[in-house]
Amino acid sequence: MTCVCTHWIKLDAVRYPGIIISASGMASGGRVLHHLKTLLPNHRNSVIFADFQAQGTRGDALVNGASEVNSTVNTGR
Repeated sequence: MTCVCTHWIKLDAVRYPGIIISASGMASGGRVLHHLKTLLPNHRNSVIFADFQAQGTRGDALVNGASEVNSTVNTGR
């Protein structure tokens, strides 16, 4: 099965303000990692963590001011 998910990739090209909302654990994996990687380097973009971030997670590192985090996802495969 192949999934063509170009609609979320197009979000990277948007040059006007917008909001991307994700579920709990958003920095753990999935397409949100792509958004973090491509959108965060621009000083005009922000990430807001509205909930608890477990110690040692990417979300925890970002909340605590890390300027770089590992964006590789281990799927266990």
